[in-house]
Amino acid sequence: MKYSTIVFAFTIVLLVSFCSRKDENQKKEQLEEHSLSMDESVQQPWIHLNIDSLATTIDQFITEAALSPNDLEKRKQLVSYAIDQANHIIYATGTGIPQQQAASPSIALNYAKKAAKMEALRWATYINQWRTDISYSPFGSDISINANGQILKEIVQPDNSVKVLIYMKY
Repeated sequence: MKYSTIVFAFTIVLLVSFCSRKDENQKKEQLEEHSLSMDESVQQPWIHLNIDSLATTIDQFITEAALSPNDLEKRKQLVSYAIDQANHIIYATGTGIPQQQAASPSIALNYAKKAAKMEALRWATYINQWRTDISYSPFGSDISINANGQILKEIVQPDNSVKVLIYMKY
């Protein structure tokens, strides 16, 4: 009887010890997750933005600027909306259309993604130039594209065209 009591008591001690360690580990994981999310919000300011709304509005401003390449007011609207001055970030959108003669649908989609990113990078480069000189060359002129942008959102449309929202530090 003494042996079973000792085993029972030892089991209780191990169980309590295990549960307290599990609670400590859960608290530690929660703290780590919280600190990670805090770090992400500092490093990724768009975390608090409505990305869909941002992409739609920037895309509209880009379309207006493309349709009126010499209209400085359209450029100013685009620049004021596409730039996050506090975090030195430029947002831009681009659209890519899949190549019909690609070897496979996945290759066509890959080309569309690359084309969308290149168009967005081109617009980000224009926006960056217009940030300092609104009269700088209009859309369509030759520029050196800054390829440092990263895709923030990618949407594949029903027609397999691809729309991307990128961000680029300046």
